[in-house]
Amino acid sequence: MSVETIVAELHRLRETQSEGRVMGATASTSTLVVCAAGAGELAVLSESARRMAIAHGARLLLLDAGAGGSAARVCAFCGRAGGETVCCEEIALPIDAGRPASVIADVEELALPGLPCYLWWVGGELDGALLRGLGALARRIVVDTSRCSDPAASLVALDAILSRQPHAQLWDLAWLRVAPWREMAARLFDDPTRAGALTHIEAIEVESGSLAEAALLAAWIGVQLNYEISEPARSFRTGSGATVTFSHLSGGAPGEVRMVRLHAAGATYSAHVEGDCGVRLSVESEGERRSRCEPMLERSLEDVVAGALFGLGGDPGFSRALGLTARLLRA
Repeated sequence: MSVETIVAELHRLRETQSEGRVMGATASTSTLVVCAAGAGELAVLSESARRMAIAHGARLLLLDAGAGGSAARVCAFCGRAGGETVCCEEIALPIDAGRPASVIADVEELALPGLPCYLWWVGGELDGALLRGLGALARRIVVDTSRCSDPAASLVALDAILSRQPHAQLWDLAWLRVAPWREMAARLFDDPTRAGALTHIEAIEVESGSLAEAALLAAWIGVQLNYEISEPARSFRTGSGATVTFSHLSGGAPGEVRMVRLHAAGATYSAHVEGDCGVRLSVESEGERRSRCEPMLERSLEDVVAGALFGLGGDPGFSRALGLTARLLRA
């Protein structure tokens, strides 16, 4: 199906709406573009994308690089938002990621003119022309470095993008996922008597399903404590010149964090997932052994993506942590 045919089908859907054969107001305040690289990924995410489109008034454009010989499809779907029935247009478009200029031109033609465009980039590499071109059309972009084939290279590429476009509204789901773990790491030192240990950290260990979450969490700790990078090893350097090692322990599902552990001045400070406990915060040393349970705030992927695309403002902490992460992984 050509772009011209798709546009004609969209006009037909609008005429059907205006004739009253479809109940509800047709949303037309933005375009939500979801671009998926892997086969079958859109089938998993499309329902979440539809709910976001209904909630935020968006034409939904699904770009499927893993669709093979599938044909383009145009339809309308409806749902409830704000106590009203809202109907949105959906365009499912198989794409050839190896022809980025053609894909970008099609998206420009199919996006609602003069209205904001939001991009959810799923699984594709971050250093190619397709993301650069689609990103130039979007007001906000969400990526997921933990889903990339090489998370380390993807984090370095993402930092390069933000260095070129420092005001870009770009989010990494790996960063957003570790938000509750940043809070847990801080709570390990909420007792004022432990604050001094922060200047004596020797090692940071993070267990997770992907390097992306682990490195971003460790870098966030490094930013809070004004660490630099110790080269050539993948480790940090404190203001006094001491070395702080970083270790990623592989465990859990992709995107999942299981544990953060800090070694400092003969003591071990850890937060780890533990069944009904939620997260157990522990401090162990020769003269102290304490632990307590803390609830972990769980947010669905849909809520995290919707918040990043439609709700959150900028986060200077992300760009600083990403910059330190990139230097750590290049070392």
